[in-house]
Amino acid sequence: MTRTTNASVAGFTFLFYIAVAFTGFVLLTRAESGVGIAAKLANIARHASTVRAGIVLVLLGCLSALVVAVTLYAITRDEDPDLAMLVLTCRTAEGVIGAVSLPVSTGKLWLATAA
Repeated sequence: MTRTTNASVAGFTFLFYIAVAFTGFVLLTRAESGVGIAAKLANIARHASTVRAGIVLVLLGCLSALVVAVTLYAITRDEDPDLAMLVLTCRTAEGVIGAVSLPVSTGKLWLATAA
């Protein structure tokens, strides 16, 4: 892809990432609120669809972080290869760390909705 195309994809994906990841974290935080474990699990059970939507949005945010990593690397590698590799590494780590937290939310959802 050309540099202009990479810049356009990076810009759109970065804005998409901000909107999706922030919304997902807000949904999960609100659905998992409560005082005490029993109250939190009860709130998760009441808002199961909200938790599911939050998990999907956070996953989309993680995938967007990986797309931003690749496109920023493609844009900056000709100017400074070391900086490009640093950006690629940090954005990839951001996406992976976000994805690692998803099994915790799915586990809470499973525990709260178990019959």
